[in-house]
Amino acid sequence: MRILLVSEIPLFPTTGGVQRHVLNLARYQERQGHEVDILTSRDTGDLPKEADLEGVRVLKEIRPLGYKQFSWIYNSYNVMKQINHYGRKYDIIHYHGGAHYFFKNLAMNRPLISTLHGIYPVCLRESFLFDRCLSPTPIKCALCFTLNNRRSAIFLPQIVAFCAFHQKFIKSGLRSEQKIICVSDYVRKSVSRIIPLHNLVTIYPFLDFHADIEPYLEYARTSYVRKSYGLPQQSQIIVYFGRLSYEKGVDVLLDAFQKAQKMLGKETYLFIGGSGPQKEKIAELAREIPNTRILGFLSRREQIALMYQSDIFVSASRFAEALGMAVTEAASLGLPVIATRVGGSPEIVLDGKTGLLVEPQNSHALAEGLVKLLLEKELRVKYKENALQRAKMFDINIIGPKISDLYDTVLARY
Repeated sequence: MRILLVSEIPLFPTTGGVQRHVLNLARYQERQGHEVDILTSRDTGDLPKEADLEGVRVLKEIRPLGYKQFSWIYNSYNVMKQINHYGRKYDIIHYHGGAHYFFKNLAMNRPLISTLHGIYPVCLRESFLFDRCLSPTPIKCALCFTLNNRRSAIFLPQIVAFCAFHQKFIKSGLRSEQKIICVSDYVRKSVSRIIPLHNLVTIYPFLDFHADIEPYLEYARTSYVRKSYGLPQQSQIIVYFGRLSYEKGVDVLLDAFQKAQKMLGKETYLFIGGSGPQKEKIAELAREIPNTRILGFLSRREQIALMYQSDIFVSASRFAEALGMAVTEAASLGLPVIATRVGGSPEIVLDGKTGLLVEPQNSHALAEGLVKLLLEKELRVKYKENALQRAKMFDINIIGPKISDLYDTVLARY
């Protein structure tokens, strides 16, 4: 089978969750004996226009996507154009992204599958208000958009027009696809609530333990994380890795940690890794809170080692997480997780079994969870064992065959 994976998100220099998902899926399908190419953005690092990346051919043809309304429309057209150009050379095309607008106009005479890594198709802002939205009209969506970004209020008429365009064309684009993989039941139910579709299926994103975790385990087991950061050997570490942005609730985590410190003592530390638009704000808040370390970007080896030797992983998201692969990675390393009860997080974190779920934007509840887990070692051990078992269901060797079976089913019916 010849498979074309399409992602307008550049694979490098920053390899985030979607990029790793695409690359690991390509490697997996190659191991099954299929021929796989990746069509991606021209922004893919310093790679030439066509490159071999760890055995996978990468084609850099899609123009970089901008998120301003009208450039997004043009770039969505460009995605469709490039899929039309390359798609006829393959048996099946698997798209990962949000530019579905013009898929009704695809003419390559090949089946198209897409993976929705979030609720973007039905919610432009992926807002925490979405779960209360029963009828997203263009005016309501535009008002929600400007509430999240007040500087755009002067462009309200244009935003209303864009929302009307979006709602019309996103429906026709999604309905023209053979199958749409949703990365959680939350995403599937959210999309179907707004756009009745017959082609939705839930397949969880996978963790390629062999490629993404195992190469770093020896270092993780033998390194001295606490010593390298100048911490007492008996210290406890709370860790967060991810985007430093409003929706991720890192400021709520900082507030919760400050509250929890009163009961946890001086040998408890909070490590925050990642970057994003709130990087400076988070750093400023952290300066006022003892035992808080802002790490910025860490190599994959250092990241795995720190998580492996930490005591708790926290996800304090305000908005609905589609699933949250950082949480899955933490569980695969035996870390108990405290997460907010949003989006697909309850599908990973089983409250009271593999970790704790708390309400979003509630620093008091999060602080209580931190204290509970850090003071009860037996509970952490129990959650660790359960988390390791739970993480196995997200292994690529479990999820990969489900995607392969879907390819076969689509091809047989096309």
